[in-house]
Amino acid sequence: MRHVILASHGNLARGMADTIGMIVGEVDNLSTFVLERDDMDPISNQVRRELDGFDPSDEVFICTDMVGSSVNNDMVGLLGDYPNVTLISGMNLPLVITLAMDEGPSTDEELADIIALAAEGIKNCSLALREQAAEDEEDDL
Repeated sequence: MRHVILASHGNLARGMADTIGMIVGEVDNLSTFVLERDDMDPISNQVRRELDGFDPSDEVFICTDMVGSSVNNDMVGLLGDYPNVTLISGMNLPLVITLAMDEGPSTDEELADIIALAAEGIKNCSLALREQAAEDEEDDL
């Protein structure tokens, strides 16, 4: 089975899960963990308890908000104990929906494609519109 864990600072992970629920309905294989401002317990302790409940053969993705952040670094510390876990930083909605909805398992190449497609969704729309307007203006001449 595939599990997707979202881990973030503040409520980003919870908000992401809520939005996914609005788009695709309830997703049973998705769980969230957040690091609150005053938390003294490392977020990895919470995630470790979740991971310990999974079958060792399960495919597990942990998505964090930002590479190099305290949350991401804390999750890196789990990887040695959980070889079935893949850690991905920079989560966004297309990435998480794809991971949660795909039944897997995913090869490294398939995962690279999923990440690339998610990254393609990051666009400067204002710039694209200005460029399109400039092209349209040139075509009118």
